[in-house]
Amino acid sequence: MYVANASTRFRVVVLGLVLAAVALGGGACLGQPDESGESAYSLAKRAEGHRRVADVYWKHTEWPRSNDKPPFGAVVSQEELRARAVDSLVASVLLKARWSESLTSETLCRETRRVLASTRRPAMLQELLEALGGDMAEFTEVLVRPRLARARLQARFYTDSSIHDAAWRAARNGVDRAVDFEGLARVADSVERSVIARSASCREECNGGDVIRLDEGEWKDLVNALRVEFDVRGTQNGPGGADIGWRFGSLGRIEEDDRSVYVRSVLRADGDTIELGEARWAKAPFGPW
Repeated sequence: MYVANASTRFRVVVLGLVLAAVALGGGACLGQPDESGESAYSLAKRAEGHRRVADVYWKHTEWPRSNDKPPFGAVVSQEELRARAVDSLVASVLLKARWSESLTSETLCRETRRVLASTRRPAMLQELLEALGGDMAEFTEVLVRPRLARARLQARFYTDSSIHDAAWRAARNGVDRAVDFEGLARVADSVERSVIARSASCREECNGGDVIRLDEGEWKDLVNALRVEFDVRGTQNGPGGADIGWRFGSLGRIEEDDRSVYVRSVLRADGDTIELGEARWAKAPFGPW
């Protein structure tokens, strides 16, 4: 009798997931959704789906001594599973209520195809799908919708200036009143400093653990981006183009990332290293959402 080895089984699982993704090309990954992509799944069915998924993850959870590992039912209560089912829909509701963004059937099917085709753990994904009875609609509702909705919600949240108005106002007021970076740093929520060096040229300055090393291409991209940001039109003197007449301590434009609104400044530069400072004002935390 032929017994497939681990490598063969792995390829079979991958092929199965790819074929499942291709089969979704017609959009048949949701069970009778309405026009907005909202499926008619009951809360009880969602809770059961979350129980099956969590049970699979629990089986793969490492434990100090396997004999002492409690059964899944003793760790997660029915109330918690029901809460997870409710939470899985909250992000979708908030997206639609505040930003008028619905996760349509097409969007959910496209994300399901992406997940199936790009997973790095096909065996685990196959086990999760089997735990849900091979029901692709349930797979989409229990595993795909919550993660996609949360990712979309976070993207909307972090770029909504009305939510983070206090941070933006504080940054603008600071820039209006500060003469240089040191003055701005005194009124910021926090200050970060970093030393960036060209890997090909840095020597003693690269011995410290806080130095960020860039290859030649990354270094040139950084210098060019900083020249644009700080409107530097001086002569490129050094071999790396960093010592080009910076106005050290001058303030760049107000920018943002997921965690804060910030203003950057070049504090020091030569042909091989650049020291940057960032004055930051914290955004509202995502947690309460």
